[in-house]
Amino acid sequence: MRSSRAVAATMLSDPLMRALFLGCFFSAGLLFFRVVYTGERLFVFLLWNLFLAALPYAITWALQHQLRWIEEGKRFAVAFTAWLLLLPNSFYIVTDLFHLHLSGGVPLWFDLALLFSCAWNGCLMGMASLRAMERLIYLRFPVSNRWLFRMPVFALSALGIYIGRYQRFNSWDLFAQPSMLARECIGLFIQPVANRADWGMIIVFTLLLAQAYALLGRIVQGWEA
Repeated sequence: MRSSRAVAATMLSDPLMRALFLGCFFSAGLLFFRVVYTGERLFVFLLWNLFLAALPYAITWALQHQLRWIEEGKRFAVAFTAWLLLLPNSFYIVTDLFHLHLSGGVPLWFDLALLFSCAWNGCLMGMASLRAMERLIYLRFPVSNRWLFRMPVFALSALGIYIGRYQRFNSWDLFAQPSMLARECIGLFIQPVANRADWGMIIVFTLLLAQAYALLGRIVQGWEA
């Protein structure tokens, strides 16, 4: 087992990890300033949401540094399942932009910058995490078209965003309230017409995430389209 100091040194030596850390630090700095300036804790929940958004990236980072886990089917299956359940949290943070109407005590543009920076950093961590997991999956299951992996993940993430924002479930409710969560999900499928607005949201966010990922793939050198 490596010491926590050695792990931290390894993490900080990763350029992408440093960039993501600085982005989150910037968001946290904006939030800290807002709390001090207004004396309110209105948006403190953003720190928790950023933490949840970082967990999928932490899982894939750990897997990349423990490659033997890929060959151990059970360990990899557990890590992959945890990653898949947590990944929607990285993209869910985009919906925190809905809270902009709660703004007060600071100029509206400041809260827009705060909410957008958190959403941006959460999405970047999610996209980077997906890219890393995609590479790990490819080591075990080489496929000619990687969108066969990406699109189901985006669809499940969009479903998770919907469940979190509108049904108010969390990732751990899969274990804490499985029957209630199952009922809500089954209802979506057995009554698609009655839930067409919900399906519209899920489909749009699926396509939005796919489009954003493809665009980043064109921008960032080394990402295949």
